[in-house]
Amino acid sequence: YGNRTEVVLTDESAMARCYCATVKANRAGGTPDAGKGVAFVNCLFSDNELAGNVTGVVTLVLFFFMYCFTEELINKGSFKKQSIWLALSGISAGLAIATKWTGLYGAAGIAVIFFTFLIKHCAASGKFKDSLPYLRKLCLVCIASFIIVPLTVYALSYIEFSQSYPDKNIIQHAVENAKSMLSYHSEVKAPHPYQSPWYYWLIDKQPLLDAITILDDDKISSIATFGNPLIFLGGFAAFIYNVYLWRCKKNAAAQFLCLAYLSMLIPWFFIHRTVFIYQYFGCDLIMIPLICNALINPCRKLKGKEAAVIVVSLALFVMFFPELSGISVSRSYT
Repeated sequence: YGNRTEVVLTDESAMARCYCATVKANRAGGTPDAGKGVAFVNCLFSDNELAGNVTGVVTLVLFFFMYCFTEELINKGSFKKQSIWLALSGISAGLAIATKWTGLYGAAGIAVIFFTFLIKHCAASGKFKDSLPYLRKLCLVCIASFIIVPLTVYALSYIEFSQSYPDKNIIQHAVENAKSMLSYHSEVKAPHPYQSPWYYWLIDKQPLLDAITILDDDKISSIATFGNPLIFLGGFAAFIYNVYLWRCKKNAAAQFLCLAYLSMLIPWFFIHRTVFIYQYFGCDLIMIPLICNALINPCRKLKGKEAAVIVVSLALFVMFFPELSGISVSRSYT
């Protein structure tokens, strides 16, 4: 239970900090209170309560560090600072992938973001030849940060495994387990009553019933995994609006967030194994700042909208809390 509490608290604080990064991109002010309020009532609660292996928070930190790099790039910051953010992003990529392979989607996302903003930077700086010295140094940093470091972190995650099974070293265990996991997940195609394709996730259509107990006095205790309707439905609407901000208003924060969201969603278009709604929670983390960025654009007066989002999010969380936590309630409530 201590581990579950740690995951919950880390999730919430990381999302609040990601929102602060979104506010920073707009450079005209704002308040992080809205982000903290929305983050506090998100429905990753049930997955954490079941000791779910949530890699999303590490992926969120991965995006945050890449965001800091793009800020340095746009503001023509020092190469040293850019290198630090890239190194931290690479470490986070290794931790995310070592925790769960869905971290690869985030790694692919930051690659797209990296090259998108880098090409824009080089185009704005003038002749391509003038950028070659900078690009050579950057290439070396990227090789270290996004190839050597993640592979090392992934291998080191097998230290305790190799100590328990000393017949193989950590590299052999990492390779064999990778093959085994790939084989297993590619074959998980058995139908399940609570499975849901990716397009169901967008509208929070098919919850996952994790546990249920029928009690006396016409009461029931159940734990279900699903999203906060405000964040899932409002988040997708906010994504569409952020696409508009990106394409029509050239909003850099909206561009970054849309690319991050798509990188966590698009891979599921092509995955044909049995999947469930909790696999959308990587996108759930990105939808928090998508909503916040939509709230502060174009109007900077945030107070009323901020309060409304917090109140509605909290009300929905309280209303669904028995289903999220397993608290016994009457059958008529469910």
